[in-house]
Amino acid sequence: MTALSDNGGLPAGGGIAGMLPFAAVALALHLSAFALVMPGSSADGGGGGSAPVTLQGASPGLAETVSRWTRPPSVTPPPDPAPAPAEPPASALPDAPA
Repeated sequence: MTALSDNGGLPAGGGIAGMLPFAAVALALHLSAFALVMPGSSADGGGGGSAPVTLQGASPGLAETVSRWTRPPSVTPPPDPAPAPAEPPASALPDAPA
């Protein structure tokens, strides 16, 4: 097992020399990501390259779908509850055993 020192959990004796390869890889990744998002690093999109993007209206079918989604649902009222059963007359009830 390698002894750990108080330098952030790196193996003892690593120091700056141990961190140098990781810092170099991190720097390379950051620079490559930065190069991808720099203006002019990729072809412009719309309008023959004169505009960053081209916008186009939605098709009529898509517009209808959106209007159906945004329209409130039609709600039908619940049916009336069934009437409560009528109590049988007391004379129709059998006699209770004594």
